[in-house]
Amino acid sequence: MVAVSCHQPSMDRGTLVQRVRGVFARSPIFRKAVISELISGPDGEAIVDVSFGHGRTAFRVVASSEDAVCAILCDLAFAVGEGDQCRRVV
Repeated sequence: MVAVSCHQPSMDRGTLVQRVRGVFARSPIFRKAVISELISGPDGEAIVDVSFGHGRTAFRVVASSEDAVCAILCDLAFAVGEGDQCRRVV
């Protein structure tokens, strides 16, 4: 189980993205993931695209704020990290 959480209010976006990338780097699935710069949607939502290498967008995260996008990416990264750890144990 991963002990670090991204849901710390004092953490800035750069730190969150670095933490997400660090977790992704340890995952065989997400090691080559590329997180785009933040985009503002037409209704003010925050958007990031995640792709692998120079390929097309694999998935898009859309949320009400930049903080929410980062929290979703962190949740995904840690869920993937925990899943990878579980697969290694079995």
